[in-house]
Amino acid sequence: MCIIGVCVSCVAWVLKMSVEESTIFFTHHLEHLLDNSKSSDSDIAVVYAWFFAVGWSVCWAVLASLLVVVGHPPASGSGVPEVIGYLNGVDIKEIISIRTFVVKLFSCIFINISGLPVGAEGPIIHLGAMVGGGISQG
Repeated sequence: MCIIGVCVSCVAWVLKMSVEESTIFFTHHLEHLLDNSKSSDSDIAVVYAWFFAVGWSVCWAVLASLLVVVGHPPASGSGVPEVIGYLNGVDIKEIISIRTFVVKLFSCIFINISGLPVGAEGPIIHLGAMVGGGISQG
């Protein structure tokens, strides 16, 4: 149980740090674009900054959506109802697999980077269940 707890916390740390580091990159780049507005034509620099911010969000959200829709649809949603059903004895196809784990992890990272108002709490429960199932049965 200790190994499962450590592994799940490592997965949550990777998710958190990925989102945090990309947010730092985004804010520094946006600040750089807006600082240039003071020295040059301010209207153009603000428009560039706006397009960068919107483009950043849209690109990451589309990438996360494509990863789930095209890549592996069982990784969609929070995963909490699927875990509850699995624990109650319902055999849900591919709900606990390495492919579902990878797609769920990266799509959760990408959608949180996009800035949409979603949380990682539900996906972390599903990721934790996959890690626990893999370690206990492996």
